Amino acid sequence: MVGIIEKFWILLFSFWAFLLSAQEVPYWQLTDENGLPGNTIYYLLQDDDGYIWAGTNGGLCRYDGRRFRVFHHPNLDDKEILHIQKDFHNRIWFHNLSGDFGYIEKEQVILVDSIGDKAIGVVKIFVWNQHDLWIVAFEKDSNIDYLQKFTFDDSSQIIEQKKWNNKSIYYLESFQDGVSFMAKNPDNPKLLKTANSLINTVDFPNINTTTRKIFQINPTIQEVSYVSESPKKFRFFNEQKEVIHEHELNHNLSNVFHFDDRFLYLCYSGGGFLKYDLKDYSYKVFLKNFTVNYLINDREGNFWIGTEEEGVLIAPNLKIKHFAPENSSLPMEKIYSIVKDEANRQILIGYEKGKLSIVKNQIFENYTLEENRRIMAICPVGNGYYLLGGDRGYLYRFPSHPYLSKKYNFGSIKSIFRGSTGDIWIGASNHTFKLNIDDFSQPNSNNITGKRILSQRTYAICEDKDGLIWSGTYRGLYTYDGEKMNPFLEDGLHVDYRVSSMASDNEGNIWVGTYGEGLLKISREQKVKKYGIEQGALSNTCNAVQIGKDDKIYIGTDIGVQILDPETEEWSFFKKYDGLPSKEVSAIFPNDDELWIGTPKGLIMVPYTEIQSNITSPLVFINAIEINGEQQALSDNYSLHHSENNLAIYFTGLALSAQANEKYQYRLIGIDTNWVVSNNRVARFHGLQSGDYRFEVLAINEDKIASQHSANIHFEIITPWWRTLWFKVLTFLGVVSAVSGIVYFRQREFRARERLENQLQEKIRFLEMEALQKQMNPHFVYNALNAIQDFFLTNNSKSALLFLSKFAKMIRFIFELSRQKTITLEQELVFLNLYLEMEKLRFGDKVKIDLKIEPEILQRTGDIKLPPLLLQPIVENVFKHGLMHKLEGGELKIRFETIDNNFTSCTITDNGIGRAESAKLKKQNHWRIGKKRTTSGLKATKDRLKLFHQLNGKIPTNHLVINDLVHTNGAPSGTEVIVTF
Repeated sequence: MVGIIEKFWILLFSFWAFLLSAQEVPYWQLTDENGLPGNTIYYLLQDDDGYIWAGTNGGLCRYDGRRFRVFHHPNLDDKEILHIQKDFHNRIWFHNLSGDFGYIEKEQVILVDSIGDKAIGVVKIFVWNQHDLWIVAFEKDSNIDYLQKFTFDDSSQIIEQKKWNNKSIYYLESFQDGVSFMAKNPDNPKLLKTANSLINTVDFPNINTTTRKIFQINPTIQEVSYVSESPKKFRFFNEQKEVIHEHELNHNLSNVFHFDDRFLYLCYSGGGFLKYDLKDYSYKVFLKNFTVNYLINDREGNFWIGTEEEGVLIAPNLKIKHFAPENSSLPMEKIYSIVKDEANRQILIGYEKGKLSIVKNQIFENYTLEENRRIMAICPVGNGYYLLGGDRGYLYRFPSHPYLSKKYNFGSIKSIFRGSTGDIWIGASNHTFKLNIDDFSQPNSNNITGKRILSQRTYAICEDKDGLIWSGTYRGLYTYDGEKMNPFLEDGLHVDYRVSSMASDNEGNIWVGTYGEGLLKISREQKVKKYGIEQGALSNTCNAVQIGKDDKIYIGTDIGVQILDPETEEWSFFKKYDGLPSKEVSAIFPNDDELWIGTPKGLIMVPYTEIQSNITSPLVFINAIEINGEQQALSDNYSLHHSENNLAIYFTGLALSAQANEKYQYRLIGIDTNWVVSNNRVARFHGLQSGDYRFEVLAINEDKIASQHSANIHFEIITPWWRTLWFKVLTFLGVVSAVSGIVYFRQREFRARERLENQLQEKIRFLEMEALQKQMNPHFVYNALNAIQDFFLTNNSKSALLFLSKFAKMIRFIFELSRQKTITLEQELVFLNLYLEMEKLRFGDKVKIDLKIEPEILQRTGDIKLPPLLLQPIVENVFKHGLMHKLEGGELKIRFETIDNNFTSCTITDNGIGRAESAKLKKQNHWRIGKKRTTSGLKATKDRLKLFHQLNGKIPTNHLVINDLVHTNGAPSGTEVIVTF
């Protein structure tokens, strides 16, 4: 009965199975959208500097890891470049479909119309061997193939040429001992070998008359030659020219390559390429959906694959497997979960739209669940059963009853974990759930009970070595004490980490992946240690965390895979240009011999041995220099005029796997020996002083491996004549003489100035004493004491005491400030306000006082200087002579403003009786008749201001101005005093 029920539920799922062997090598692509002049690639080459050259249907181009540069000449008849070759001077030779022939030297295209023979037509192929250029061509008139050799000296001049007619050459290849080629003689096919300018014929039996090409490898393992026979047969021969193996191809062979002694690579039309193992003649097929014309293996280990109409494909490693729906039985591109069932030795993969794969013994078994949701979490629960969790809270039991989630509103399920006690923990978008499943492994059991433990969005759940359950949420970590979840405290605080995933190791540590905070290690003692960008990681965004059997921590991030060795705390990385089809890694699982990586663009399986840093040191060279904005011819040494001191040095590092993410470090010895690290390919130096300099630059690849040798330029900026030693000696003597004269006259001037300043200081002290006397004149003291007496007589003792207090404070201020040469405006305002408060007590509402200060002045009252006790005497005159005689409605306005950006102006305005009326009243006072009048305090104020400005070297036009104000009818309306300091 149980078996029948199980079979019934399995039938609810659609199912199909495929072999795992169907897969593709991961690659990235360069096409005309990236700058290729054409998408059909006939030939590829890497030169000594590390550039990749491509002959395309749209022209000849060079790639530096960032962009393509196209080389063209106006006299080229067509753009299809069929062949390119590098000579011993690192020049690139080429020919096109029309037979145009030339080379690239110093970034220029140089065409060779005819190399000593007017009969040269279409060049089929050419090979450099030391100083020899071999050409297979045909005569235009007779249409007969022939072989021609040109010998060049070091300056590229032809010193010898030789031609062999009627050989009907089909193939040409260069080796250490000369050049080998195949003659197309239908009666007696020969392998023709040349050495020391001689051609030797070697019989090659068992080759039919339709033989097309012959190839030979470096025979370090075994003496083997191999021959392509038209149309699809490929044979291997031993040293005795005996056939030892042959292979029938599905398509016509186009090229054969050998990059080492072990493997052979065969390109053929319409079917990708084959990788042959020369030990056992086994092979693998790659990129079968592409027509491959050419292959190279660059110095970093990448395979560059020239295709027909699909541009260049770059495969970082042929041992990496990429599974996608278009090349394998993978049902969907986007992968969300990968879990291994250790008991049944099978791996489960969850996709979107309810797709599920079970992989065992290299066979994919694919299922489609009834609900069309993402499978975000998979958990083995024993006896071949699994819990599958996904969007909208659907919880499946596979392969039987899929309706377990109807009892609970889980929300979207992010994580499913089975604890050591058998309890099932669900991490969902709104809660953490604990489920008790009675005999869940039985297919007819649906008795599921449980409860909500934590009301937080939960992404990950795990259990440590001590049996403690950890819950990772969007608001930090929690631990379960058997009854409830408690926030995990770090230094006494609960930190709101956005947890994405968790795993526990054999040492009792919890490894926590976060969004934005990197990787966290929580020790058994609950100490937290962070591993992020500052500790050498490339990203702080962790999508998935797993622990391998090697105890290393495998992290899927937004820029690839990061691998941390906990013992050494060293990082290794596997990124897009290492073989990932996408930078985003959504799921990861370290299996027995290889790492399984789930991405939005399929599944990657990479052997652990292939996850390693790119230890190939990048080449670096200087390719341009600008002096004062003008480009100069490149040289190792420069001698520059002293005015040629603005330099821009351009450089290029060939780190092709870095894909424009390489860095540079450079320094200019002569200024600083420290290295400057930059992402730019140019270093600029401005205003260099005369001297010797040496510029050095290194390139650093994506795995922080630097160039073994720096690129260097030495230059000297010549010292101008006025900085030479003899000029300095003459200048020194002249300066000494001039300084002696200046010192003599300055001393005379100083003594004269000192006498003047002494006189001024004496006068200042006199005026200060005079000002003190004015401040303390008996009239003021008399008025103050009378005011105090009036307050007491009117029983206003409170006002009397207040006035007396202010009067005493004012007397103290007078003695303190009068001893200083200058005071700040802030101090003057304090003193002035104290005086105004006393007058306000005396006059009450009879006088209205309005004091305003410009905001700009208010911000710097502590910086503005003026003579001490400058303004109070002027204000006292206002009360004494102007406002005292006004019965009511008196007004006093004081304004502080900035004038001419250099001086501060204080304007004191009153509406008193005016100076003329005040003078009349003075004459009428009987106690002044017949007595000599004293000098006005305003004269002393004027003198003090004048001396103050003289000492400061800045004298305003008018430092003290008094204006009499009148009404429109001519009657006096008050007085205005303007003081400038």
